[in-house]
Amino acid sequence: MDDAEQFMPSYLRFVRGLIDSNDLPLNVSREILQDNKVTQSLRGACTKRVLTMLERMAKNDEEKYQAFWKEFGLVMKEGPAEDMANKEKIAGLLRFASTEVDSAEQTVSLASYVERMKEEQDKIYYLTADSYAAAKNSPHLEQFKAKGIEVILMYDRIDEWLMNYLTEFDGKQFQSITKSGLDLSKFEDEAEKEKQKETEEEFKSVVERTQAYLGDRVKEVRTTFKLATTPAVVVTDDFEMGTQMAKLLEAAGQEVPEVKYIFEINPEHELVKRMADEADEDALVAGLKCC
Repeated sequence: MDDAEQFMPSYLRFVRGLIDSNDLPLNVSREILQDNKVTQSLRGACTKRVLTMLERMAKNDEEKYQAFWKEFGLVMKEGPAEDMANKEKIAGLLRFASTEVDSAEQTVSLASYVERMKEEQDKIYYLTADSYAAAKNSPHLEQFKAKGIEVILMYDRIDEWLMNYLTEFDGKQFQSITKSGLDLSKFEDEAEKEKQKETEEEFKSVVERTQAYLGDRVKEVRTTFKLATTPAVVVTDDFEMGTQMAKLLEAAGQEVPEVKYIFEINPEHELVKRMADEADEDALVAGLKCC
């Protein structure tokens, strides 16, 4: 058969081969396979055989595996959604770019990321964007760079959809750095935390005035200490649809639900400090437009 879907999941549709079996269940016309325990058993065995072969290639011949990944990487990213039984195996075969390697080439495995994690780090941090350049230059990376924390950079259109199914690896949860639930307090000392609390109090009026100006255009306005050189960013709630997923649905012609963003301002930026000292509302609005 040109395409025996019963023997191989669709994310491995690039595989070609022969299956030798003394008993295959055919329909009356003997042209179409029946889906029963025999074909399901063969499918499971074939899938595991292919994944094991790819694991061996990735371990023993990195250059050859990279050539394979360039050709079929996007297809492999469909795996965690389709094949829950082999999700951990598939995750180990995935490759991404990261802040550890200054290249758009997707060469970083999740296992190598976990090996480099800081001692106090318990999450795998990642960022999705439209392109490698957009991911690499994202303001969301500023504090991670300052603290020396590696972030996986994802820029394929399918990546945000993939992360809906790939929630953990090797016991470590994934955490998008563009979500509101991001917490870097474990990397800060007590003095730093106390200073941040004081700063939040000082900028409370700026937050309230900004919220009054933006109104329903945003879900919330608050201060953030995740930035270094950028005055403000927008993030989404942990359970809100991300920008990349919205674009994927839109490209597929599906209805995209409205997402209200959270506007975070950096109280340590000079522009925001000037806004705090500014009593004139027009000047405050001008400052917000600059953000």
